[in-house]
Amino acid sequence: MLFFYAVMESGTKGEAVLPGWPQVDDPREMRSRVLHMLVPLIFCFLPMIAFWLYLGISGALAGVSMITPERVWITAGLGFGGLCYLPIALLIFHFYGEIQILNVVAAVRSIFRMPGDYARVVALLLVLFGLHGVAGWLTAGLPPFLSVPLAALAGFYILTVAMRAIGLMYHRNRERLGW
Repeated sequence: MLFFYAVMESGTKGEAVLPGWPQVDDPREMRSRVLHMLVPLIFCFLPMIAFWLYLGISGALAGVSMITPERVWITAGLGFGGLCYLPIALLIFHFYGEIQILNVVAAVRSIFRMPGDYARVVALLLVLFGLHGVAGWLTAGLPPFLSVPLAALAGFYILTVAMRAIGLMYHRNRERLGW
């Protein structure tokens, strides 16, 4: 998480080189940087998480099958919505802090100040996470001592590219955003 935060931060500054592995000695600083990544992730996907928690609790009590086509489509829609909000949520949390992430109206206004770049970043995230799913599917037949490290490396690479793209999107549009 610390590395991904550093990658996004270097992108927002427009640095041409990826940062090195972060060295953080202060536990409060480390916690702050980890929260800068986790809180927006949880917030963006909280509706999907809450939906499945509700289904799990109500399904367990009613004895109903959890997975239906309707629930898969609802999950896909909630996941897509979370993924669409994630880039701006990460940037808002990075620049303004915790409570501002709840200001969806201001976030949508910011998105409309850079619609083309934002759409490209969201499309890139969709492709990257789709590729990660394909990589997981392809490596599923391998023995775990190979499949787990390969999936982890693919995930690390994909998240690095995603954080870099989000940071560069901000750098490119910082005047338009007025942040």
